[in-house]
Amino acid sequence: MESYERIMRIAQRQPVDRPGIDYYATPEFDQMLKQHLGTDDDETVLERIGCDIRRVAGKYVGPPELSGAAGVNVDGRDFLGIVWKPMKNRFATYNELAHHPLGHVTTVKEVEEYSWPDPDWFDFSHLKDEIAHINRKQRYCILFFVGGAFETPWYMRGLDRFLMDLVEAPDIAEAISYHAAKFYKARAMRALEGADGAIDMVYRGTSALSGR
Repeated sequence: MESYERIMRIAQRQPVDRPGIDYYATPEFDQMLKQHLGTDDDETVLERIGCDIRRVAGKYVGPPELSGAAGVNVDGRDFLGIVWKPMKNRFATYNELAHHPLGHVTTVKEVEEYSWPDPDWFDFSHLKDEIAHINRKQRYCILFFVGGAFETPWYMRGLDRFLMDLVEAPDIAEAISYHAAKFYKARAMRALEGADGAIDMVYRGTSALSGR
């Protein structure tokens, strides 16, 4: 059974030959696994462990002073204006939130006037060819990450403050969630169009629905 069929059957709750496999790891573990497998090639790792899923993303072409990746993966100021700081423990390095750019706002007007990212900051014109290359040996389940309209707002606001907003200032919580969801939806639609139907699944962080 090929990877694409396996994941599609799992999604439909049909029998498969084995559980589906995905792979996502810290840089430290990824390097240890590559050393164990005797390779520096990402695709070789995925093939050796039987990974059924391949992830694709847009290329960041926005302001150079910002990071094009979500801060959980890259430190510094990301495209949303959130600042992330790398932290080390005895197992791995992870990024901790260091600045919430909307932590100070007290009105919806301030949220509306914030410099929200533009979908034009991401280029998806390469996706169709990239996915065709990925699937040249066999068809995999192609996955695109949308984003999270709950995670992102609390990253931008601060978790305690955002949870309090849900009771004390729901208009602010809704405004932040709305703008995050609006951006992520626009970006995802461009990815789907750029891939010309070759993306099989999208996934997101925990979301909050907006009534707008």
